[in-house]
Amino acid sequence: MKPTNRWDAAGVADLRRMIDVSQEQFALMIGASVDAVSRWERGVYPVSRHFQVALTHLAKRCKAGMPLADGAPPPAEVGAALLARAEQVRAEAEAMADRCLPSGDPDPVADRARLRLTRHAKALEAAADYELAAAPVGGGTAPPA
Repeated sequence: MKPTNRWDAAGVADLRRMIDVSQEQFALMIGASVDAVSRWERGVYPVSRHFQVALTHLAKRCKAGMPLADGAPPPAEVGAALLARAEQVRAEAEAMADRCLPSGDPDPVADRARLRLTRHAKALEAAADYELAAAPVGGGTAPPA
């Protein structure tokens, strides 16, 4: 039996408004791109299975009154991890460039996958830039306000 799409456009928007965060902050909380959050909220694209789970966990934390950033690593660590993942994704994209059909022609499926991986790497790098910009000078944790 195929699972139903629990998180529709209104549900995603309602959850984000309930948490009272911007689309950018919401995207960072669940590990998605800002464009993806915007598209989900407008109903342009359905929420993938991976993010269905992430949204459900976030909603449960909200309903239970649990802190949303509980145990969150400092921005410098998050930024470094995102950059490392972006490098891995770029390597996967480069590996796709060499794939060919038995006839020797470029494989169009591999080419589309390479383009998707390249866009994903760019999104990871943008998220890393955001995190690193939020990190205090020296990479330590910020003093409490």
